[in-house]
Amino acid sequence: MLHGKNSGVVKFSLKLFMVLFCCFLLGVIHDSAVGLYKSLYFVRSRGVGLVFVKVYLLFIVMPSFFILMLTSLRVGLILVAGIICFFVYDGIAGDYPMRTLLIIICSVFTWGILLVGRWQIDKKFSKKMDVE
Repeated sequence: MLHGKNSGVVKFSLKLFMVLFCCFLLGVIHDSAVGLYKSLYFVRSRGVGLVFVKVYLLFIVMPSFFILMLTSLRVGLILVAGIICFFVYDGIAGDYPMRTLLIIICSVFTWGILLVGRWQIDKKFSKKMDVE
């Protein structure tokens, strides 16, 4: 639909904006859910042992956004499935299953938004001619 000399640059810029928006959205959703959880339940741990949440979000989930957006869809979905399997294993074997479940829910939600955004961007920049 959109063609031209600079369409590749515009497409890359839109994908980069989409990734950064999803990174921001992931942080907002996670912090809002943690705030809601702390307001409803008594928290025994004050976050000293929960550094793994920030590490998972910063070094596993957010880089997967970039990989999902910039590689083929097949590679990205295999990566997402692997990360979800890792989180499920960690939630079952770990000490904080509720935190890991929250990470999974936030990540799946933002991966869904990212996939829909990628589909829309690819649809707008497809080389097929519109037939009406």
